[in-house]
Amino acid sequence: MGGPERNDSALLSLCVILPNGTPGYATHDLTSRATDVCGKGQKTMNPFKIGDKYQNRDGEYEVISIDGPKMVIRYSDGRVVETTVQMQERIRRNIQLDENTPREVEGSRRSHPKKRRSDKRGQSFEGLQSDDFQKGVAGTSWRSRESLGGLLARKLSNTTGQEFQSYSIYRRAELHIAQPGHYHKSIRWREGKFVLKLDSERAWYGFYIERSDETIDDTWDWQRFIASLGGDEALQRSVWSAMTELDLHWDVYFESETLLVARVTPADGGLRWEPTDETDSETMSWPDFATRLSDLRPGSWCDLYLCKYMVKDDAITAGMGLADEVTRIYQTLIPLYRASVG
Repeated sequence: MGGPERNDSALLSLCVILPNGTPGYATHDLTSRATDVCGKGQKTMNPFKIGDKYQNRDGEYEVISIDGPKMVIRYSDGRVVETTVQMQERIRRNIQLDENTPREVEGSRRSHPKKRRSDKRGQSFEGLQSDDFQKGVAGTSWRSRESLGGLLARKLSNTTGQEFQSYSIYRRAELHIAQPGHYHKSIRWREGKFVLKLDSERAWYGFYIERSDETIDDTWDWQRFIASLGGDEALQRSVWSAMTELDLHWDVYFESETLLVARVTPADGGLRWEPTDETDSETMSWPDFATRLSDLRPGSWCDLYLCKYMVKDDAITAGMGLADEVTRIYQTLIPLYRASVG
């Protein structure tokens, strides 16, 4: 239709037959070579172009190379990271969704001012009680959105400018905090989230992510989490600082939290793996830690926490101030959360 043609008119989508006979798809830039972005017959067109600049959670980057589903990017600070086309495209979509959220909220305030001014989440919470510290949840209400669960979600929403919500776990003394667009109760185990749990002796809270005992695909946040943890130096520095300043540690559980395999603490810019059996502890780099998490006990379910503990008496004494302490941990770990959920 009149006027000069757009540059992307030089792109041609091709169906090709791979050497093994499997159909694949390629995007051919008439000004460059064809790039297979699917490999396994997935009809996904590569939205990136070598030399162009884009944005993800860690900042602006330039695409250095694209090789099928993989790509290499370079951030403005010089860091070079190998990632995947699918992961970066999902991050771009999620950023666009997040950027639209504040405008929607502001519009909602204009249309329904009374509703937005009366966020009553957490209004009934006055502090944890001794009876809240039990294996189950009988007779307790702290997980509800009217109590501590809702208060944590409201405080984190206010401090980050993004909407978070609380989700109580059926018959378990546990609640999750996550952005609604990144949390689905029917598949919550696939998604990274913040957590608060109580048992008979303590409260524990922080970041929580799970690894399946079966094959994991890209619908699991675990894949992005491992890639970021092992390859993103800025994220590594952020998490290491949080661990040292806030006394956080990793707990590595298997077999539905019945087996604590190791506790991981900060050590000289890296990490110290402290196994619960009689083997010696060892120091390791962040890439080694990510590899260990991926390869350890294949075929077993893994529950991984970056968390902090507070003993029962201190949690009760903290009263309503407990919500401020927990929210502070959540807020500090936002970079880890965002790297995981995309």
